[in-house]
Amino acid sequence: MTAALRTSNRETHATGSWDPLIRPIAVLALATLFVLDSAGVNAINGFRLPNSVPLLAGLGGIALAAVVPRPEKIIIPIAPMLLVVLLVASVWWSHDPFVANLWLRSNGMVMLGTIALGLVLPNRDLITALKIFVGLVLVITLVAVLIDPLARTHIDPTGESPELSGWHGWFVHKNTMAGFMMVALPVIMAFYRNRFLRWTAYLAIIVLMVGSDSTTGRSALAVQVAAFLWFTVNRRLSSRGSATFAVSTAALMIVAAAAVASSLAAIADAAGKDLTFTGRTEIWAVVIDRIGQQPILGHGVKGLFGTPKTPETMEVIREIGFSAG
Repeated sequence: MTAALRTSNRETHATGSWDPLIRPIAVLALATLFVLDSAGVNAINGFRLPNSVPLLAGLGGIALAAVVPRPEKIIIPIAPMLLVVLLVASVWWSHDPFVANLWLRSNGMVMLGTIALGLVLPNRDLITALKIFVGLVLVITLVAVLIDPLARTHIDPTGESPELSGWHGWFVHKNTMAGFMMVALPVIMAFYRNRFLRWTAYLAIIVLMVGSDSTTGRSALAVQVAAFLWFTVNRRLSSRGSATFAVSTAALMIVAAAAVASSLAAIADAAGKDLTFTGRTEIWAVVIDRIGQQPILGHGVKGLFGTPKTPETMEVIREIGFSAG
């Protein structure tokens, strides 16, 4: 579902007098908001971004969205916007109001600034911002693992868990970096036209994911590449060949799922995990139990993990939370 909103920016759009100045600034601002939202600079050794930075960046994005030259109609996707409203409401309704308000004044404001610019900028500018964002974060992360020893390992700040290997750059965790890679890879595949830049970016992703020692991230990227290849092959087939290919793929996936289920212990052992996947299933069980006890109450930021319902829940999370991943 979408809705069209008429704007009153006709004169500026028609003359384009501000366009050469404001539009590039808006694109760079959107790329900056993407960087902040990705958490790619959240774990710099000895430095922490003040909370005022994401707040001002988000407000700046909203201000630029109000003045940037734009079409007479803005298409607003209703369903995604409702999800955003639900997200903000669920954060605000929190067991920890201080943390919730802090999130809304920092990460939440970055999200709102990103949405505002994303609604008014044309697709070509959105693509440009995405390309800048992906390239910039890849460079930052490569530099981080080269110059910062803490970017190549995980240290429990409480000192209760042993040091874990795995590159993560200036992301907080290697799986957070893997989440960025899941966004970066399709952007590179779709929009990086320069062959040298595209293959350099591919190489950077491969190097970082090998160094990350993240089974979750590697598996997710492998699935993403397989899906891309599947759609590429399927697009070149005739209608009959496409149907046959789809049925064959579904049958193969069923067989593969059965094989994985029957050999789960061996696969987990080969990946360096146990059948709880380093405590993940225990975390899921704790979360499901908590939601089952209070299914309607909004938990908000850190509602499940910051204020557990019982001491036993806190003990489980303390024991397995840091080593998970």
